[in-house]
Amino acid sequence: MGFSELIQYTEDHHEQEDYKNIINNNNELLLRLIGDILDLSKIDSGTVDIIIDKFDVVAMFYEVFAIHKARCSNKSVVMTATTNLVHCIVRLDRNRVTQVMGNFLSNALKYIREGSIEATLTYENRGVKISVKDTGIGIPQDKQHLIFQRFEKLDSFTQGTGLGLAICKAIMDAIGGKIGFESHYNEGSFFWAWFPADTDQIKYKD
Repeated sequence: MGFSELIQYTEDHHEQEDYKNIINNNNELLLRLIGDILDLSKIDSGTVDIIIDKFDVVAMFYEVFAIHKARCSNKSVVMTATTNLVHCIVRLDRNRVTQVMGNFLSNALKYIREGSIEATLTYENRGVKISVKDTGIGIPQDKQHLIFQRFEKLDSFTQGTGLGLAICKAIMDAIGGKIGFESHYNEGSFFWAWFPADTDQIKYKD
């Protein structure tokens, strides 16, 4: 609100752009917070909305990756997406798969200064597995047991609510999936999620 008022009193174009960016970033954070709180309220009441849809998970994978890659302004970070699939038509909750993958990528971007982020998609054991590996700061051993708990963050200076991974865990529990991670402090992290899903059509790369 303060920056919205400041825009009215400055004629400097660069300052106006800075203020607009700050407002947009905080709007996104506020919307994410509201969404997380609504999700948590449903989880607490014992209901997680799961809406099954038929879609190409490969196309979705590249779309979510492209959105997060566009948000990466750090030229010292290289982002890649790999899959052995050409297409894979599945019946899943598209929004929930997007939510989990997006959370993995957002967290990787938050906690990396330089290095690489690699997203991977595979179809294995009658399910879709999405993983994100980064060379960021990693998670200290004494905090790893807290990683799927609510309001837990690696540091208090990084944007976010600390709710994302707790919600991802609740989603995976609700659909009978699996979620996990490996991490070494100052070396990076590897987060993965497996979604049970039969496929109508699947084509592997040669």
